[in-house]
Amino acid sequence: MGNKLPTLQGFPNHEKNTEMRQVISCFFFLGMVFIQNCFATDTISICQHGDWIGKIGGSPVVMRFFDQAFLDDETITGKYYYQNHKAQELTLKRKQGLRNRWEEVDSLGKVTATLTLSCNMGILRELVGQWQSSDNSKTLPIQLEYIRDDIQDQEGYYELRLDAPQIVKTFQLGKHSYSMVAYPDTPDIQNIQLQGDSEGERSINRTLLKNLKRAVSSNLTCREISPKYGYEVTTKILMWEKDFVVTQEALKGDCGNTDDGGFDYETYNLADGALENLDDWFREEERFRSYNVSGIFKEDGSEESAEISEDDEINAFVSKPSLIGELVKHYLEQRKDTVADSVGDAKECLKEVTFSTKFARPSPDGMIFQAMPDRNLVRACKEEVLIPYSVVLPYLSDYGKARLSSISIK
Repeated sequence: MGNKLPTLQGFPNHEKNTEMRQVISCFFFLGMVFIQNCFATDTISICQHGDWIGKIGGSPVVMRFFDQAFLDDETITGKYYYQNHKAQELTLKRKQGLRNRWEEVDSLGKVTATLTLSCNMGILRELVGQWQSSDNSKTLPIQLEYIRDDIQDQEGYYELRLDAPQIVKTFQLGKHSYSMVAYPDTPDIQNIQLQGDSEGERSINRTLLKNLKRAVSSNLTCREISPKYGYEVTTKILMWEKDFVVTQEALKGDCGNTDDGGFDYETYNLADGALENLDDWFREEERFRSYNVSGIFKEDGSEESAEISEDDEINAFVSKPSLIGELVKHYLEQRKDTVADSVGDAKECLKEVTFSTKFARPSPDGMIFQAMPDRNLVRACKEEVLIPYSVVLPYLSDYGKARLSSISIK
């Protein structure tokens, strides 16, 4: 039996199929008109942002479209460079009155070509079209693919433009040495390269170089919004042991938000160059990704809270041997001389911070944990909590104890 079209209620039987076909034909026609209008107008707007990679003719290019919301000049919509001539950047200006046509302008302000682009919204988002020289003597095809920013290690417009950085300074750390490196156009963005040739050291250097390029890219993207924005980023080695390296990245500046910087720490495994999972250093029952101890305090105003003081609640919590108990004790000890601020004393701060074994790091003096405030309003409660290895030892896993044996403990 052939497929039957659904019938419409209210029509004589002999008219049902004919009427349905007319309705479907009408919707099909309207749908095609809608799709054509979308591709003719809205789709090019959808594609007109972000970074793109591909070819003009046979030459590899990388292109970037700006977010117009941040620009004063609406005619400037993007820029691009040829990968064989990265130093020369070309500006793209929208041709007046034409949504899908741009003028290519060189560094002297001369119009050198016209680009006509359309957007293909398939499995891969693509820009296709043609490049035509200003004297109409040459026409080349354009095919570009969107560089997705949600894929790890995917390099964008600025990263692909960067080659090898320059050495700024070389440091000696015991028997090891490393170099501070940067790019000439962004001297305030610095990272390091280990002086070593093991597979682990080479792998770490590749990661650190990616981090440098990403920081440079973020900084330059920030300056596209406003020249007053930007970052200073400096990385150094805090600890270089037989089995691992600990780095500190210091960030200062902002991109129009309220965050004025801070520190980020990483521990790299020298065997393969991978990041150490610090959770593995601790016994399974002592691991915690996000532990807020405010739950140890009874709710204010309850009968229970009237019967027991906060000091008693804390003492009851830390009396049971546990890593989180040691963190609470050391946090309060370190902050006991801190001048009370708008948040209050150390006990009030304790209610606002979260601890995590994932973000711990080794140091010559002991294991360091981050006490991170859950709210920006209480940033004064942030603290680095140092626990001596003699105290943390019972809570380490066999793997953590093996790692500890390679540390030059003071």
